[in-house]
Amino acid sequence: LRVMDYSHWHFNVSCCRDTIVGMRIAEVPCMAAASILTVVFILAQIRTKVLHSNLRALFIATALTDLCIMYIRVYDLLHTDGLIIDHPLVLVTKYTGWVFDCLLLLIILIERNYALKHNETYDEV
Repeated sequence: LRVMDYSHWHFNVSCCRDTIVGMRIAEVPCMAAASILTVVFILAQIRTKVLHSNLRALFIATALTDLCIMYIRVYDLLHTDGLIIDHPLVLVTKYTGWVFDCLLLLIILIERNYALKHNETYDEV
């Protein structure tokens, strides 16, 4: 981890300390609400069959990636000796999620292209 100590932020100065503590306090309810809404979204995607299965997989994968990135931030909230910059786990999770999402979109496009060439609809597949 690359850690920048609080000397760069002058943590002894009241305004910087209040800002850092305030940001961490405000982030906790936001993360809790986002976690709950993400889990509800994932459950709704799993239980409903309205969207195509690959599109649902894309939405679920994106939501899980966002949830992982959000939970990595918990370490940042608990880590009090410095500000974490460019957490490697966050970067790996983001890029893995983006690659996975791009592959799923490509699979959906290939599948729809094949279905159009063979005059198939979603109901016939």
